[in-house]
Parts: sequence; C-alpha cells; structure tokens
Amino acid sequence: MCNNVKIDGNPKMEESLKAYQEENVAEGRRLMKEFLKDVEESGQDHCNCKEPCIIHGKCKECVLQHRGAKDHLPYCFREMVNDRIEKLSAITEHSLKERL
Repeated sequence: MCNNVKIDGNPKMEESLKAYQEENVAEGRRLMKEFLKDVEESGQDHCNCKEPCIIHGKCKECVLQHRGAKDHLPYCFREMVNDRIEKLSAITEHSLKERL
C-alpha cells in the first residue's frame, strides 16, 4: 500500500506546530504522532535525496552522520533552510547575492 503523504509543509504538522505555539502540548503531540504514523503506513520512500547512499531513508543515521562531519546539511533540509535564508536576505534587498 502506498498512499502518498506530503512530507514538507504537511498540513497536519503545521497544525501541530500551531498547537505547540498555543501551549496545547497534548494536541501538538497527538498531531505529530498521527503524521508520523501516516508516513510510516504510506509505504512511500520519504527520502528525497538523489544520492545513492547506504543510509537512504534512515533519517536518524543520516542526520547523525551530517552532524558528525559538520560539513553540510542533509539534502532534505536544504529547501527549508534556503527558504529561510531567502526571507532574511530580503531584509537587505537580496544584496548578499552580490557577494556570492
């Protein structure tokens, strides 16, 4: 069974974050667990990395490996970080690109 679950920007996780921000920890945890269960039960390959790798799809091992090397972010984090950097860059009218 493979029901496609949206991972990045998942509405259920956005609700979970909102619940945590409203100090409704129980609801935040419930929604987070529901999201994780949805992903697990979907059977989909949730790893969006294109590199052939022995730890493909093993998030914990991947993040630990990247933290240990302190070299770069896992592929799955890049879009999120780039979105945030782009918003910060707008503060200086994206003048950072002139330095790159």
